[in-house]
Amino acid sequence: MRIAENAYAIGPSFHDWEREREDLEEMKKEEREESFNKEFYWWHINLYCDKERDKEKEKILGTMNIVMNNI
Repeated sequence: MRIAENAYAIGPSFHDWEREREDLEEMKKEEREESFNKEFYWWHINLYCDKERDKEKEKILGTMNIVMNNI
């Protein structure tokens, strides 16, 4: 589509303003999706780490209870 790419050089009446608007909206949508995916990725990692911390806390609490009961 060589004509469409250079249409703005011929004159403003041949420029596809609607397509340009759609392309800009598509780019903004992709940026939002990418941003969301990054946030979700880090949220998922932090959730996993929190669950692992809770497991470790339970192990420590269980060990401390055994020690305190043996004293």
